[in-house]
Amino acid sequence: MEHKLEQYIEDYKIIKFLGRGKSAYSYLVEKNDVFYVYKQMHQEKIDYYHFDDKLEHELSAYKVLKDSSIRIPKLISYDQEKQYLIKEYIDGPTLAEYISKGTFDIDAFLTLYAHAMVLEKQKINIDYFPTNFIYKDGEIIYIDYEINEYHASWDFIHWGSLFLFHQKGFLQYLKDFKDTSLLLDDQGLPQVDPVKKEHDAFMELIKLLPILDIIEKLQKIEIKPVITRISTINSGFAAKVFKIETKVQAYIYKVYDNLSIKDSIRLEIKAYEEPNQYMPKMYDHGMHNGFIWILFEFIDGEKTMDLYQKTQETRLIEAFTDALINVHQETNQQTSHDFIDEEIHQIERINSNLKDQGISKIIEVLKEKKADIKACPLSRIHGDYHPWNTLHKDDQMYIIDWMYRYGDYRYDVMWTYALLYRSGFEEIANLFLKRYQDKHPIIDMDFFLTLANVRWFANVKLSLVNKQQDDLYDIIKFQREKLNELNPFFKEKILKFN
Repeated sequence: MEHKLEQYIEDYKIIKFLGRGKSAYSYLVEKNDVFYVYKQMHQEKIDYYHFDDKLEHELSAYKVLKDSSIRIPKLISYDQEKQYLIKEYIDGPTLAEYISKGTFDIDAFLTLYAHAMVLEKQKINIDYFPTNFIYKDGEIIYIDYEINEYHASWDFIHWGSLFLFHQKGFLQYLKDFKDTSLLLDDQGLPQVDPVKKEHDAFMELIKLLPILDIIEKLQKIEIKPVITRISTINSGFAAKVFKIETKVQAYIYKVYDNLSIKDSIRLEIKAYEEPNQYMPKMYDHGMHNGFIWILFEFIDGEKTMDLYQKTQETRLIEAFTDALINVHQETNQQTSHDFIDEEIHQIERINSNLKDQGISKIIEVLKEKKADIKACPLSRIHGDYHPWNTLHKDDQMYIIDWMYRYGDYRYDVMWTYALLYRSGFEEIANLFLKRYQDKHPIIDMDFFLTLANVRWFANVKLSLVNKQQDDLYDIIKFQREKLNELNPFFKEKILKFN
């Protein structure tokens, strides 16, 4: 039943009844065109909630929570005798409302998980029921003043997280805030079976984020780091990538959960240990629970391709090209033929599994022609350079996703050209190639174009066979049409995905 009261409390006008919780009735109130929440404590008994002074419990909880990582509404005033408090009103949908609509915002869930791990270290539980949280502008806000002594049965992992995927349950519950039949079992515990698949996947994801260990690493960079948000970033088949934000700055946390490519991971780490002017800073790296992780500086920049598509400014493609030219100035004592032999060997190794006749024919021709290729010192190369791997911030360009490698610069150039051309960006591909040739002539271009194209094809076809990346079918849908235009030694369509 709704609590009966006057039209005003202090000098706040009561607007409407918001709901009844286990400790109080809540109302929306207004003063000077600003909304607040008025909570009037009740003395109704709740089986699992026992406090002699409910207001005092909330005030004590507020003192603890206001210094924690999770945001809470600001306390405005309270009256001990009349047993009420007034606090900041935060407008926005609750997590429960999002869930009821089938909006399972993994970033919100990961952020809540991060807060929970910090509170758990302090031996604190909060009420992880999703109606107690508002998710607004990428921030999780705990709108209740309630804490309890930590107990695993009521923590985020064993209790709160089980509600996060209960769409039907919250669709039913939010009609009257009473019917929990689809949320709780006969013992009053969250029902597991309806959400087991989604919940299990979420549990696997958070294994990659040892929050307390991450905070320990961040302490080398900033004083008393407080994580405010975690979000997922597009990831490949081998690694998961997260953006971790603190009150001071943001970081990239890259986790490899596929250790079949340990050698490649080591080469990535080595690349950042010997940085050039275009690299984001690598802060740290290590292993946890069998996963390899790398902590990077986060560059809040815009991708070259996104900028170019908005502005059509050719200076962006020129800067993109010039950066690669500068990278290629770093050389070693090895020569082109060492690199070519190794590339051909790697393609043959892949094709020993694929048994692709088109690849075999191309390799035969490349072997015949390699003796005529003019040798040059090997350069530092990127290996997968494209305008989605380059960022612009404050007149500075950054290149991401490095691997420590020296190779023939012509191969690196033609890899980029072929990728752009196959992807339908012929104009950009031609602008890029012309700019590079104008500044640094490229001889034996057909040979390296063919080599780069067949290596890409072999890599992708092997990944398809091994089902390593779900979006590869979308990738080849666009690139397969132009694939055979990049084999200048062959007139026929020699490479096919099926």
